[in-house]
Amino acid sequence: MYTPSLSSSHIDRAIVPAAGYGTRMRPLTHAIPKEMLPLGRKPALEYVLEELREAKIQRALFVISPRKQMIRDYFGDGSAWGVRCEYVVQPQMLGLGDAVLRGEAWVQERPFVVAFGDCVIETQGEPPLARLLRTHAAQGADATVLTERIAPERTRRYGIVAPVGRAEGAFPLSDIVEKPEPEQAPSHLAVAARWALSPRIFCYLRRLRPDSGGELNLTDAVRSWIAEGGRVWAVAMGEGESRCDIGGWETYLKAAAKAAACDPEFGEAVRKMLREEAARP
Repeated sequence: MYTPSLSSSHIDRAIVPAAGYGTRMRPLTHAIPKEMLPLGRKPALEYVLEELREAKIQRALFVISPRKQMIRDYFGDGSAWGVRCEYVVQPQMLGLGDAVLRGEAWVQERPFVVAFGDCVIETQGEPPLARLLRTHAAQGADATVLTERIAPERTRRYGIVAPVGRAEGAFPLSDIVEKPEPEQAPSHLAVAARWALSPRIFCYLRRLRPDSGGELNLTDAVRSWIAEGGRVWAVAMGEGESRCDIGGWETYLKAAAKAAACDPEFGEAVRKMLREEAARP
């Protein structure tokens, strides 16, 4: 049984986009959705669901492709995790904005979270998402985004925010740019796979024109919102918090190795093996 929403302003639901092709992880992702690749003893997407539960999210809508029935088979109705899981199909991969639009009717004109299904947030304590939700409510924001400081050369891979004032803790934004070149980036703060959004975002998503790749970008919709006076805030990831993007081989293999090395039963043996391998001539 699922408890009802705490109040009309409490965010109790999340859209989890998990329909992408996983092209950077082929050929493996021809058989296994990238979101279901293992990190230690669990698929990556299970960590995302557990994070949502810890942040008091009670309902999750997985946006999946026709080829990702494995996700539905594994999580079912979500009762094993204490989060009600539902599903909608994104027939064509037309970008994150299109994936979010698939959840418009499900959201029922309530604020909601967007949690990218191919990114795990690592933390030693309370999930940053909980802090993001508190900021969103306290500031009466239209949109609030988690951010991570990245190396300048990586800006072309992410949405990059333009902070107002010092980019520490929680701070307002004056702009957000999708995948800028390093010399054009307004900062080195990247969108870190978690959003809190007012349902008004759907108005801006429906007005978007596809980019050169035929996709609708959530960041472009938020940028239009800011330009029209929308109140958009950011929350910086703190010490001991990091994002693990499992959509590419380098980041996934590092995360998988770390998970194996931290296994409560076999981690010591894995660490010993890694030390021995590193010592080989």
